[in-house]
Amino acid sequence: LSRDELTKLQEGTSELQMLDFDKLDADGDGVISKTELRNALDWDLITDGQEVEDAIGQKAAQERRNTTQEASKVNSDVGKASREMFETSTARQRREKRNARRNKKGAAAEDEAAEEEDTSQKAAEEEDQARKKAAEEEEA
Repeated sequence: LSRDELTKLQEGTSELQMLDFDKLDADGDGVISKTELRNALDWDLITDGQEVEDAIGQKAAQERRNTTQEASKVNSDVGKASREMFETSTARQRREKRNARRNKKGAAAEDEAAEEEDTSQKAAEEEDQARKKAAEEEEA
């Protein structure tokens, strides 16, 4: 099979378009022998052109299956990583919301404590004024 013959076959068959002449021509003599083709495509016997096309089609189909399996695994890995990132992000957002609620509760408790302190201080001042007024009235 010469380079030109392979090129002609490739034009008519999409599976053949994936073949690289230089890789098939192991000894570099410019012709792909039956042995080189058999070795490249794992054939036991090549007898005619139809068998060549069938075998090349089978090899191309196997390569497509392998590529599909690899792509499927990559997609699965990407999906898994994406889910993990989403779950991590979601967990972080939940933590942030929980901390914000705690901070609000803490701030509200501090405000309430300050208000109680102010109320107690006002009550103490009012008591002091009442005692002073009572003491002034007793003296008078």
